[in-house]
Amino acid sequence: MKKGPALLTETRHGALPRLVRVLLITDALLLGAYLSVGLLVYCEVLGRRAEIFRLVNIEAEGNLPTWYSSIQLFLFFTLLGLHAW
Repeated sequence: MKKGPALLTETRHGALPRLVRVLLITDALLLGAYLSVGLLVYCEVLGRRAEIFRLVNIEAEGNLPTWYSSIQLFLFFTLLGLHAW
């Protein structure tokens, strides 16, 4: 194992750093939330105007997945810039 910040080091479970695992799990959770809410809207349990649908809709702007993606890209390029520097 390499030494360094805890989130950026390899874990004993594999070669993926903890930070990457956290980001991948968060991606999967957001996708699961979108699919679940989308299914409820499709089955007409929720209406298209439901606040939860607007919150997790990945086809729109200004919602949770959009903000998360922006933060994720900023973090990635910040780490890439620090590594290159």
